[in-house]
Amino acid sequence: MTASTTPGSGRDDRILPLTRWVSLAIIPFLVVAFAVLYPFPHDTGRLFAWPIKPTITPMILASVYLGGAYFFLRAATARHWHTVKGGFVPVGTFATLMGVATILHWDKFSHSHVAFWLWAGLYFTTPVLIFWVWWANRRHDVPATSADLLIPVRVSRVIAVLGALSVLTALFLF
Repeated sequence: MTASTTPGSGRDDRILPLTRWVSLAIIPFLVVAFAVLYPFPHDTGRLFAWPIKPTITPMILASVYLGGAYFFLRAATARHWHTVKGGFVPVGTFATLMGVATILHWDKFSHSHVAFWLWAGLYFTTPVLIFWVWWANRRHDVPATSADLLIPVRVSRVIAVLGALSVLTALFLF
């Protein structure tokens, strides 16, 4: 038996068309954000939702957006849900936290810019969409099998420790 089917369970490991559509719809926004932030980090006050200092910060944010575009491209073109499902909760959490940060720092944004309204619209809708498609696709989820490439336990523990340290660092810096 492969990961693509589980007899009698109704789980077929497919990716719903809604999930593909949402993934494809998000990609252009991420690519445009990358195209604005990475090559023009000194001009965020004019081109983005708010002025960002120092210039390395928009470049780092741009790299996050490019990584997100890659993830959503993979989600839109993947054959099996179990190969991409692990990215939806972290992306939804990131988008939720960006929405919360937008509310907390509302006065820092350039409200007269179209970029701000795109930003606000995305971060107030994307978390709902991402968690919705994740939840809808869960009914088709099939666990990975021994035929799938899995991360060794030791490597996954190192990743978990590094992730925890990253969270602690982010909390300290915040």
